[in-house]
Amino acid sequence: MNRDLLAWLCTAFLAVGYLHLCRLIGSRGGLPRYLTRKIIHIGTGPIFMLCWPMYSESHWSSVLCSSVPALATLQFLAVGSGWISDPKLVATSSVWCTDPNVPNPVQRTGLRQELLTGPVLYGLAHVAAAALGWRRSPTAVVALCALCGGDGAAELGGHWLPRVALPWNRQKTLGGSISAAGGAFLLSSAMLSFFGGLGFLYRPSPKLLLGAALAAAGVESLPLGAWDNAALPLAIWVYGVAAGWQ
Repeated sequence: MNRDLLAWLCTAFLAVGYLHLCRLIGSRGGLPRYLTRKIIHIGTGPIFMLCWPMYSESHWSSVLCSSVPALATLQFLAVGSGWISDPKLVATSSVWCTDPNVPNPVQRTGLRQELLTGPVLYGLAHVAAAALGWRRSPTAVVALCALCGGDGAAELGGHWLPRVALPWNRQKTLGGSISAAGGAFLLSSAMLSFFGGLGFLYRPSPKLLLGAALAAAGVESLPLGAWDNAALPLAIWVYGVAAGWQ
């Protein structure tokens, strides 16, 4: 139990430290504000998963680990519902692009209620991955990587690559979809290699992994708004089950 407690403290410290570091860099003008938000979105999941091997084989270790994103999700709920005030959290979660030439500007209102959708669903995806899948499930790892690496990279690609709108969703771009597939595939490959090297799980074939990345890009391209934080990992979970992953 001492090992799990130390692992939990390390997980919480890294999660909070990473968030505050990104906020600090953004507040000092080191990065564009939208980019700061995406770095948080992309990096939180991998940092969380890198902590998983620190825990013991106890049945409750996954539950203990999942309590870290669960507490963050409760904070989103409390602030979004108006129970507590945290203007910095609202600002961090609401920042987006203000360039009118971007096909998908997704102009956010800056209201605290926005925390009740995207951020809450993002936190719940982390809770589910740890509590239900844990480090022996390729499906859980790929689902979280698709959410962080795929969805996060899609928005960056929409900014940086040629802005060719998709025919079925004019608010999304071809560059964003390509970035989503690439981000999901690369991050999934890296994390599966990490866990596979430690002997926790087997690594699915690159062909199946590419299929999951393309599925992630397809879901991300749909007009789901903040609900893609739930739809994307859920789609990967279904894909993993169909592919016979654990």
